[in-house]
Amino acid sequence: MKSIFTSLAAFLFLSQSVALFTQTSENSTISLEARAADTCGDPQASITFFQGYTRSDTAHLLSPLAVFVNNADLDGAFEIQNSIFRAWDTQQQGTVPLFQLFNAADPDNMFLRANPDGSLPSAPGYTIEPRIIYVYATQVCGSVPLYAMFKASATDHYYSIDPSDPLGWCSLDIRARGL
Repeated sequence: MKSIFTSLAAFLFLSQSVALFTQTSENSTISLEARAADTCGDPQASITFFQGYTRSDTAHLLSPLAVFVNNADLDGAFEIQNSIFRAWDTQQQGTVPLFQLFNAADPDNMFLRANPDGSLPSAPGYTIEPRIIYVYATQVCGSVPLYAMFKASATDHYYSIDPSDPLGWCSLDIRARGL
């Protein structure tokens, strides 16, 4: 008799849990699908951006792997360090442009979003390169922050999804968010 009551209690508990989970999952799915369609870029269209480093110029660069491999302008100067994050090379729903700026006098690559008024970013000594990465400006759609760091002694910008500063680097800010 005791085992019948235990079995009945377990059955009632599990059926209520399943009903509650199903109701919550259905509500969540509806809101997630609506949000994704309205605000998120297509993750299947995103590409992986890698960080490369050139010892001769003491400079880091974010780029798709194919650019490092196939671009004659880079002349094999960059060592590919690691994959950093996923973003888009074309405008997606909810994304903003992240511009690459280059300083030829003291070789360095910097990545900046447009100014709050919508004007192009600028920095003394830097020019905007034609490559644009499309990213999220805020924490949405499961995105991860892209931290910018700077090493003044080398005039070098470094990017990571890890907020801890490598030795000798100064944290600047969150430049963008990607997947």
